[in-house]
Amino acid sequence: MSKDSKGKSSAPKRPSSAYFHYSNEQRPILQKKHPEKKITEISKDIGANWKKVTDKEKEKYEALAAQDKARYEKEKEAYIKKHGALPVKSRKSTSKKEEGAEGTKKAKRTSSKSKSKDGRSPSAEKGSKTKASPAKKSPRSKSTGSNKGSEDGKKASKEGKTKKKVENTKASKK
Repeated sequence: MSKDSKGKSSAPKRPSSAYFHYSNEQRPILQKKHPEKKITEISKDIGANWKKVTDKEKEKYEALAAQDKARYEKEKEAYIKKHGALPVKSRKSTSKKEEGAEGTKKAKRTSSKSKSKDGRSPSAEKGSKTKASPAKKSPRSKSTGSNKGSEDGKKASKEGKTKKKVENTKASKK
């Protein structure tokens, strides 16, 4: 992969779609009209406006997209002649399900212990006691700065622990 003096790839930039050309034109206009709006709100407005744009008005942006695509194809051919194939960017999987499916994460190991007819392990049949895992704090309590969320979590945690203790003592008496 060829890089320029700043360390960035010198591969041609991919072409923009008609929507992106429209968005790039409309964003500064909406920011001037509504300086109090956040960029996310402006982006939502642009998307809503794009849905309302007629086919005749979209032709302008589709023509820009076609020009951009032609530019990309020309730059791509020149790059390939000079450097070879275009560099391939790999995307990292963020989903745990995808990671497990692709085999990048180790699969959960199944227990080698024998199980009874009802699917419980032998230790569960004997009435073994296991410690309850401590309740995790809510991620909201960190961001809001209020302790209310964590207090509610503590109450629920205590209630859950006492219920488990009562269930365990009932099970052991039987």
